[in-house]
Amino acid sequence: MDTEQEEEVKIIARQIFEYLQSHPSAADSLQGVMRWWLAGEAVSSRERVLRALESLVREGVVGRRSISDGGVIFYSLEKL
Repeated sequence: MDTEQEEEVKIIARQIFEYLQSHPSAADSLQGVMRWWLAGEAVSSRERVLRALESLVREGVVGRRSISDGGVIFYSLEKL
């Protein structure tokens, strides 16, 4: 991933973090994160949003849970 893409992933992660500050009990799929958590934000790709979410999972800010239909739900791990 080039520097510009890395910077975009960091920006997306910050936007998700800020959303969770206002909505600490939010939980949604990747599609829902893109539609609701990042509503109104210019996002270039699902892949970059997923990378941002994965970085927040690694940092312990966001949790990831598999659901029965094989999908994944992301949710806040912190009381922000």
